[in-house]
Amino acid sequence: MQAILDRWRGLPGSLKEKVFKNDNLRKDVGNFFNLVESMRESPTFGQKRPATASMLPSGMLRLVNPLDGTAYKVGAAGLTKILFNPKGARALMEGLAIQGKTAGRTLAVAEVLKIAGDDVQKIEPGDEPQGVR
Repeated sequence: MQAILDRWRGLPGSLKEKVFKNDNLRKDVGNFFNLVESMRESPTFGQKRPATASMLPSGMLRLVNPLDGTAYKVGAAGLTKILFNPKGARALMEGLAIQGKTAGRTLAVAEVLKIAGDDVQKIEPGDEPQGVR
């Protein structure tokens, strides 16, 4: 994951503008990478409230439905779909900012999973990937 963060930071602004033509989407993607770094660097990230999203050591995104606790993992293709879709990037970033077990957080997770499409797998109880906080 560090390699992806480094590549994002190393991209010139002009290239980011060509790839992400929508200013808001480009900002959301940048915010996502800032969030990923915070999650990776802070051992206490998400401890004040249940973590709705976390990055797995494999580079996959782990999402949790805040109402029923069902966990899902999203692969690289699904994460790419989310980040390149303005609704997906916004749902991911804004949904994570909502406090508590609310309908808003649940709807944000559902929207992100829908956009990720076929690259989503339910994580069965007891099958949590290594490195999950």
